[in-house]
Amino acid sequence: MFVLAGFLFYYFVNNKFSSAILAAAIVAPGMYTIRFILSGRGHDGTEFQEAQGALGLHYSGHSLDWFFLLLFLSGTMIWFIKSKPNFKILGRLFIGTILTIIFFIALQSVNNKIFDPMFNS
Repeated sequence: MFVLAGFLFYYFVNNKFSSAILAAAIVAPGMYTIRFILSGRGHDGTEFQEAQGALGLHYSGHSLDWFFLLLFLSGTMIWFIKSKPNFKILGRLFIGTILTIIFFIALQSVNNKIFDPMFNS
């Protein structure tokens, strides 16, 4: 819901926080998508498999992976359509992407240490 609200806020509201809100809205689907592309699955624990099962989806399927990919691509397209970026921004985007991946790896490691033992019982 936050992602969709972020998309709508960015597209319809013009204020100084619109870009930051859009970035916050697409960072989680973006990292999930990068992980999906690199390792074939956006997660490595069992909590998302449990979530897929609770939603009535196939337990070991890729429904949530494709959903997050769709969210990320939608947010990226909205950003390109509205902001029309130039090539000067590529360096900042690259640095932001690298820092986000480092943060995501650390967050995923902590998540695995805390929550995976709860689901392995």
